[in-house]
Amino acid sequence: MAKSVCSQRSTPPCDLITSDHPTPYAYLVVDTSLFPAEFQSELLTALSYQFSDGIDAHINGTLIHSDNFQALNLLQARYREQVKCIYIDPPYNTESNPIIYKNNYQHSSWLCLMQSRLEISKFFELPNLGVHCLAIDKAEQDKLSLLLHEEFHNKEIETVSVIHNPAGTNSKNFSVSGEYALFVFNDAIEMIAKENRQDNPDIRDLMNTAKGAAGNHLRQTGRTCFYPILVKNNQVIGFGDVCEDDFHPTRNIIKNDGIIEIYPIDNDGVERKWVLGRNTVEDHLDELRVKNNAKTGLFRIERHKTRINFKTVWTDTKYSAKKYGTELLGNILPITRKMERIYPKSIHLVEDCILASLGNNKTSLILDYFAGSGTTAHAVINLNREDKGNRQYILVEQGEYFDTVLKPRVQKVIYSKSWRDGKPVIENGADNLQGVPQIVKVLKLESYEDTLNNLELRRSGLFDRLNEQVQHDYLLHYMLNIESRDSLLNVSHFAKPFDYGLNISTTSAGAYDWQKVDLVETFNYLIGATVIGVDDKRTKKGFVAVECRLPNQNSDEKTLIFWRDCERIGYDELQKQFDRLGISPADSEYSQVYVNGDHTLETVWDGEQSGSLKIRSIEAEFLALMFAGDE
Repeated sequence: MAKSVCSQRSTPPCDLITSDHPTPYAYLVVDTSLFPAEFQSELLTALSYQFSDGIDAHINGTLIHSDNFQALNLLQARYREQVKCIYIDPPYNTESNPIIYKNNYQHSSWLCLMQSRLEISKFFELPNLGVHCLAIDKAEQDKLSLLLHEEFHNKEIETVSVIHNPAGTNSKNFSVSGEYALFVFNDAIEMIAKENRQDNPDIRDLMNTAKGAAGNHLRQTGRTCFYPILVKNNQVIGFGDVCEDDFHPTRNIIKNDGIIEIYPIDNDGVERKWVLGRNTVEDHLDELRVKNNAKTGLFRIERHKTRINFKTVWTDTKYSAKKYGTELLGNILPITRKMERIYPKSIHLVEDCILASLGNNKTSLILDYFAGSGTTAHAVINLNREDKGNRQYILVEQGEYFDTVLKPRVQKVIYSKSWRDGKPVIENGADNLQGVPQIVKVLKLESYEDTLNNLELRRSGLFDRLNEQVQHDYLLHYMLNIESRDSLLNVSHFAKPFDYGLNISTTSAGAYDWQKVDLVETFNYLIGATVIGVDDKRTKKGFVAVECRLPNQNSDEKTLIFWRDCERIGYDELQKQFDRLGISPADSEYSQVYVNGDHTLETVWDGEQSGSLKIRSIEAEFLALMFAGDE
């Protein structure tokens, strides 16, 4: 069937949750879906003018209410090879949180669910640098590990044990207190982390500070680890040779040229050893720092480790899902019956999973397509709050609690860092609520059921004369796939694109409402457009102009997508509108211009112009992309 289109309750390309107000209510969230369509259009246009580097660069988060398979397909063109961390906490297929299947092969059905999503999501990863992190418990951990080895056979897979329930569960045999986080990564990850963890390094003394009767910390147990480190002006500038066994230096030796030789000798005069041998220490020169005690004249050499160094067992009490997951969420939002089956992870666990995946990269994109209550968005917001980072997040969730839990949670944690009994609180000595500026896009995709409900199948008299098996094959392989297309979207819908809509279910009993569908935003995703700016005049003047960059374009190239109400800007009026907007056939500002409806614009302009401007049909491209793979 066709790829989904964005079904929304508001007219503009998206609902925007914005906050950045220098008032006593700083960071109080404004939900634009509650405002008239004209205001939303004007706001979107104003934001486009404000951001010189493009509006997409300032979208902090995207929340998508949809089946994740549909959403991943829609997002593919736009975000292919751009995601640094994919964190998911899929359903576990346990008795406490069961999944209803159409047959009894639950493990295999669950694996099919996961495989179909993983096969798509791995194309979102940054080449060689992307990390998948999957939370799972014992019910499916072994099977998921096998699946990951099959899907990511050329990558490293590490299993981390997490104590998420320190008290343990009631059991007649073993009291279960842990679950797992599976990390899938490339060897190149450590190199990129080394470049980007400068602000939050793992600091350790370079001298072996261990003590023990075995004497493994002493010089004689590591001959190649006893050598001088050369320091000048409180900086490590080099290294001397490994010392001969009969050479016993003092703690520091000051040379005539001002260079100081530092040896691994402790305050008691005991000869110890450096933790790095002489044959490897030069590879870590940029990690070494000198600490000088002005009173004693003693020097310490510290190693600021800049690579990922998380252990494979996480036992900190901050990972408790009850205290920092369920109770934390209950303080943000009142617990309702719908929330009783939500089992949020500890916010600290998700933060550390993201940090382990990103290193200290502060500008990466994080994707979670089993978003649940929104812990991943909360974690990213917290990390950005702490280190002023600009990490972005995309969350996908199909549950009914999207509007009652996930979206309100994001709105609240933007406004205030801490909550108690549903109210914001000031804590930890701060003088304000520690809100953060955010622009969050909210998209809603229609379901498969909504798509089917909008199909119109017209049978000819010949159909009724076919035998039952032929009717069945014709229905599934031709009528549903080909003849039903026009009932969803046909060329006539593009004449008035801002009025297009579908019947969307509102209850499980089959009730539905007619709702507008945003063809403008849908096309942006189908074509993979990175939006630079939007001039949204659909209400006042009958057009929306989207300036964007497509996946195959470099930073100097741009594309214009021009949507119009063909009754207001007709066949002969388009050129006049272009003239009023300063869009000239004589320049090469745009590599392509997409336009809906019939027009008299020249297809190709003067070839002597750099990057000759080509006019392309929105209808042809839209339908080709929407139904791609259906033939």
